[in-house]
Amino acid sequence: MKILFICPNNWLGALAGSLERFGHELVKENPEIILGMSISQSKRIFAVIEKYPDCPLAIYNWDTYSYMDYNSGIWKEFGDLCRKSVDIWYPSQCTKDMTMKIYGVDKGVVIKMFVPTDWVTCAPRGDYVLLPMRFYEKDPCFDWAKRACAELNIPLVHPNHDLPLAEYREIMANCNMVVSPYAEASTGGMGMLEAAKCGKPVLANGSPLNGAREYMGDYATYFDGYEDFCDKLWRMYSTSGTQEPISRTIEDMAKEINERLCLLQLQGK
Repeated sequence: MKILFICPNNWLGALAGSLERFGHELVKENPEIILGMSISQSKRIFAVIEKYPDCPLAIYNWDTYSYMDYNSGIWKEFGDLCRKSVDIWYPSQCTKDMTMKIYGVDKGVVIKMFVPTDWVTCAPRGDYVLLPMRFYEKDPCFDWAKRACAELNIPLVHPNHDLPLAEYREIMANCNMVVSPYAEASTGGMGMLEAAKCGKPVLANGSPLNGAREYMGDYATYFDGYEDFCDKLWRMYSTSGTQEPISRTIEDMAKEINERLCLLQLQGK
């Protein structure tokens, strides 16, 4: 299949090579399908579909949260792309459900995001808790980790994705455990799987709008409410030992994308 692959200039671009190994051809002109892999590339996607108005579009919808303003700006534009697309891929079921609720669009499937972990190094569990997710300041649980760690006298590191990789690698390697406290998070934060590469414990919000359970399964521990969060945080922080690593590889994701592309081709989309 001839694919015009549109993604940010980052690690996600490695998917292109993986798709080629399934026999797909990455092209810049005259595609058979357009793949838009991020809301950040909306302007590029609109330009391409204007050039190829009859070419089917599939998009990857990373995030749809209840507290965002979907009436204007890039979020409104992305809703238009969702409606124009023949297929939408989601990192989790909660993102798919919220897309239906917000945009009124009910199409597509969950294709979980892969998490690069080849850069991860392992070290014994340190003395601080790591929250590796961005600042979702509108989330009702945004300050829970900060509050709980202050009350329990536990050091917390929350870098907001602002660190060079080498520095972040050290912080991940030497943390005691990782938390995913937000009520809404499409994947629960890919830092959970980075931590799982070296067996670090993970504590995640059990909210149905947090995709942690879909990625971590029984590896993570889940909390329900602030008091439960504090209790489990202290118990896990104070307990020694690591767990058996788990991963979500680029081959896993590429295989599922290939299967979906083959189905779309079979259906004539």
